[in-house]
Amino acid sequence: MKLVLTPQTLPDVESANVIADIKGSEHPEQMVIVSGHLDSWDLGTGAIDDGAGVAVSMEAANLIQKLHLKPKRTIRVIAWMNEENGEAGSKQYAKDHEKQISNHFAAMETDSGAGHPVGVSIKANPEVKKMFAPV
Repeated sequence: MKLVLTPQTLPDVESANVIADIKGSEHPEQMVIVSGHLDSWDLGTGAIDDGAGVAVSMEAANLIQKLHLKPKRTIRVIAWMNEENGEAGSKQYAKDHEKQISNHFAAMETDSGAGHPVGVSIKANPEVKKMFAPV
């Protein structure tokens, strides 16, 4: 077997986040984001990082609807694009929704698989972090 590799860095191309909403019953203008990302590393399978995160997010929305739950705030499911290469999808989302960012109540991303959680990373003020402390 002869294998010839010609690695190269190509310019970015246009891509898009995939977004779906379950409208909130009391505060539809307020958003809770549940998300994963669509891209993967070139040597990764994509199933763990992060196909599983996208599947978990989509199934969470599916279960909310199947169970006829009525969330008070809008649940926004996002499959981010270009997370691995500079988080361009989430940065573009923040830019596109700059005027509504104050209405985003929480954002969660499932990354690195759907199995046993390996940790939780919280970016918030100290008051909010206390709510997520282990019990």
